[in-house]
Amino acid sequence: MEHREADMRQMAGYAASGDDTARFLRELRALRDGAGLGHTELAARAHFPYDIIRAAEIGPALPDLPVLCAYVRGCGGTTEE
Repeated sequence: MEHREADMRQMAGYAASGDDTARFLRELRALRDGAGLGHTELAARAHFPYDIIRAAEIGPALPDLPVLCAYVRGCGGTTEE
């Protein structure tokens, strides 16, 4: 639980305003679209349920770090990017 709270604080620091959050979520959608994936295919690649993957990009909150990392890797990206 401590790691999750630390991850959330880190993510909260990144998205200080609603505009930043909205931009971040738009960039997630663009990443998936750029990879040519639908939610179902991405969920299978990321090894997360469809509803979690879909919620990761529609908000209103930012996704947890494990979900975000799996989302990016499922789209063919790396967490370093």
